[in-house]
Amino acid sequence: MHRPLVGIVLSYLTGIFLGFSLNISFRDIYPILFFSYLFILFFWVRKAPLVATSFIYLSLFFLGMGAYSLKANPVYPNHIANFLRGEEAKQVSLEGTIIKDPEVRAEVVLAGENVTIGEKQKLEGRTILTLRAERVKEKKEWEKVVGLVQVSVKGREALGDYGQRIKIIKSSLRKPPLPRNPGDFNYRRYLARKGVYALVNVRRRGQIKVLGRGEVNPFLKIALSIKERMKGVIEKTMKYPQTVLLEGILLGERGGIPPDLKETFTQTGTVHILAISGLHVGLVVLIFFVLFRAMRIPRKMRAILTLIVLLTYALVTGGRPPVIRASIIAAAVLTGMIVNRESDLLNSLSLAALVILVLNPLELFDSGFQLSFAAVLAIITLAPRLNALFLKDPSVSTLKRYFLQSFSVILAAQVGIIPLVAYYYGLFTPIALVANFLIIPLLGIVVALGFSTYLSGIIFLPLAELFGAANGMVLTVVVRSADFLSQLPFSFVYVGRPRIAVVVGYYVITGAIFYAKRPSAQK
Repeated sequence: MHRPLVGIVLSYLTGIFLGFSLNISFRDIYPILFFSYLFILFFWVRKAPLVATSFIYLSLFFLGMGAYSLKANPVYPNHIANFLRGEEAKQVSLEGTIIKDPEVRAEVVLAGENVTIGEKQKLEGRTILTLRAERVKEKKEWEKVVGLVQVSVKGREALGDYGQRIKIIKSSLRKPPLPRNPGDFNYRRYLARKGVYALVNVRRRGQIKVLGRGEVNPFLKIALSIKERMKGVIEKTMKYPQTVLLEGILLGERGGIPPDLKETFTQTGTVHILAISGLHVGLVVLIFFVLFRAMRIPRKMRAILTLIVLLTYALVTGGRPPVIRASIIAAAVLTGMIVNRESDLLNSLSLAALVILVLNPLELFDSGFQLSFAAVLAIITLAPRLNALFLKDPSVSTLKRYFLQSFSVILAAQVGIIPLVAYYYGLFTPIALVANFLIIPLLGIVVALGFSTYLSGIIFLPLAELFGAANGMVLTVVVRSADFLSQLPFSFVYVGRPRIAVVVGYYVITGAIFYAKRPSAQK
């Protein structure tokens, strides 16, 4: 099968990686790009498509280098990153527009020594605002600026919502901190991947004044209003901490999940269920497609309606890279149903990677991006070979076939992420295969009951409370299962961080093993 997008994305991301390694300025790259495009045009006119194609891939390589340089080193003279010279903080006043839904990062204070799930706990924390900076004043004069600023406000109550223009009075503006020791988490680099180059810490609520409304995306505004209604229904129909767990699973709101609970899921290799990922998107698509089928809606119309739900859900959950990746793949499959044409998953995955990296080349170095794509790539490439290995007998029962196919998918995903989990988290989790096999089906029930709670809550709240109570019981089973599995001997092992060469070697050897002999089904 012809897969042009695979070569395109490999050329582009190789350029991004070398741009990071060599730290070349965009000014040194754009003359090369200019002449590359001239050569492409020349050889295309001379009817030498092979040579022209070679220069297309070469230009994509240099384009990746240039894209990384522009994103990592903002060149605008009035960018907020250039306003902060050196590491010292500045006392400034700042104006800008909130461009994301406020995020609550809660710290949990236990009410007693033996607090169990469902009991009341005290939450303390802060609210995080992402501000598109417009003006800054250090002394007397206001200066126009561009760029994103992360604002931290003490307290859990949102002081503004998406699209509001605010003024912050006399607060400390500084660069994100650098790691104290080599190998420590680089918070500055992490925020730069999100386009944030400055931090503001607001100590008193009176330092923030709402100025009015700024420019907003009307579709995103509608999606965020849906999100707030969903959170409202969840909080009315369920108890803490099931509320924050469901908000994390369904909406990507992880701020209120207790740290010890996150650690438990990390130790069992199931932490991905607490944040929006391709798995969640796939479950949403499956649930609504089956629902529309049960309503006897024709196949093409089912695909169209599911596509609308998918796009809305992507906006509601904030358009995170894993959501974009999964949404593009799912949208390609649904579109294929609409136009009666089968989509190629590897091409769709390449398109998803290309879209994300064009929007933000720095995502290539994000652990979530790498883990997400490694898992999906392993499922696409390895799961069919595992199926061919496990399902040699064509007379196997339907139930056993479903069991083995599910096992193949989960095993393939685990094989794909083992070295990255060790590299980023210092963990090897042998229990992850069992934990995911047990918990992922429960996750499907949680997501289905979550949407049932919201949809019924719009019409009749007592019915929503029944769905919420059922979901609370399933979530309790999920938490206690993860806790039990994490307590088993050798369920997880802390390991030293492997070198990059070891990680690369693992993938080379694994690929060689699986591709040395093609499965018999494909001979």
